[in-house]
Amino acid sequence: MSLSRQAQLSRQTWLHDLWKEAIKKDSLQSFIHVIGTNNNRRILKEVEDLGVERIPKSFLLDKNHRIIAKDLHDGRLIEVLDSLTTK
Repeated sequence: MSLSRQAQLSRQTWLHDLWKEAIKKDSLQSFIHVIGTNNNRRILKEVEDLGVERIPKSFLLDKNHRIIAKDLHDGRLIEVLDSLTTK
């Protein structure tokens, strides 16, 4: 059974609210967060501009918000973060 359009929009709004609450709860406000869609489930222009094709997608930004690395995970992420913090 598929959800009605209104139910889908309500669920999406609920998920966005949960995401925002988790950011506050975990004190992650200093990070830039992009949910990917607006409350109408339309992909945000900023997400399209970044070339995001799947989620989760990660971007490591410098202090000027320029992308310096993409999709780092596990050990590689730690290595890059360590190299940046020792400079």
